[in-house]
Amino acid sequence: MKLGSKLKILKVVKISPAMVLSLLKYNLSTKPVTCTYCPGICITECPTYVSTGNTLLSPLGYARFPEKTREYCLRCWRCSQICPLHTPVPSIILPYAKKTYIEVLEKGGDEPFLVGDEEDIELIKSFARKVGLGYIIVKGIRDFYRFKSSRNKYCRIWRKLLKNKCVAFSPEVAFVLDMPFIVEELDKLGLIVKGSLKLHIPCLLVERGGSIIKKLEEKGVRIVSVNSAECLGGPLGNVYHEPNLDSSYVSLCPRAREYGLKLIYDFISLR
Repeated sequence: MKLGSKLKILKVVKISPAMVLSLLKYNLSTKPVTCTYCPGICITECPTYVSTGNTLLSPLGYARFPEKTREYCLRCWRCSQICPLHTPVPSIILPYAKKTYIEVLEKGGDEPFLVGDEEDIELIKSFARKVGLGYIIVKGIRDFYRFKSSRNKYCRIWRKLLKNKCVAFSPEVAFVLDMPFIVEELDKLGLIVKGSLKLHIPCLLVERGGSIIKKLEEKGVRIVSVNSAECLGGPLGNVYHEPNLDSSYVSLCPRAREYGLKLIYDFISLR
């Protein structure tokens, strides 16, 4: 077996003098956390750092000073996905997050079910009617992904219950319940996607981006371009990250319509 097959590909990060000076100002003798404070593989993926250039508003700052920075983190989980150790920085920021529970608000039709959260209730019901699938609306998904912990037993129970007969309608559900996203299960659902797409892959699906693109191309979809760098996190605290995407992009995120983008659901239909 080649050694390279066991290694994670790392992005090369250019360390500027300004970045080094910023890090030297921090007191690294404070209470340690699980972040190893490497040269900053994660910061180039962080929307608040990209927007401000402030190292304090990056995963390095969030992990070191959670009490000062928790209001700025967008909980996009990009840092954890790019980190070689998958350090859960958002969980470090809020280690004692309130207990949250997932509960079913509404259920309709027969399996397989599309699982979506309460903020997408009208969109998922409309789409389910269009393609003839059942749906489950759940409450609590947003709290789980904002404070996700792999140690949460309640979340694991849900994954087991829903794994074989349900497909995630939104990136949040796919991320929290570790469930296949709708585009990954087109064959199982009897659905197709038509057209040529400029594709936007949202934060919570970045790790699955390669498999999603491959699945679409296998179905004859021509991927013109892909943007997985832009976060649709919006306003939080005193930072606003304005996504640099034009209206020709098709997003996998239901909230993309707020930014004038088309949604992947508009291009999915029955065979």
